[in-house]
Amino acid sequence: MSDQLYGTPAYHMAVRDRVVDHIRANPQAYAGYCPLPFEEYCRDMRRKETWGDNLTLQASGWRWGVGGSGGGWWTALARGKCSQGVQGV
Repeated sequence: MSDQLYGTPAYHMAVRDRVVDHIRANPQAYAGYCPLPFEEYCRDMRRKETWGDNLTLQASGWRWGVGGSGGGWWTALARGKCSQGVQGV
């Protein structure tokens, strides 16, 4: 996602941290969809070697305000609608 948001993978861990922070701050929205116990899932997702999943993709969209209808966060990224919410990672 760092590459799509910033044009470089350099911010990968910062983006990952923001997404996991968002998930942890909103357990009522995400805990029921975690394939592991919630805290274990969040801990694993902070690790660089853990692949993201659909839940982290959805959380990313909500985190940067591009979730919901109309094609989802990936469509907003493709249309360049994400950049205003990404300042400061």
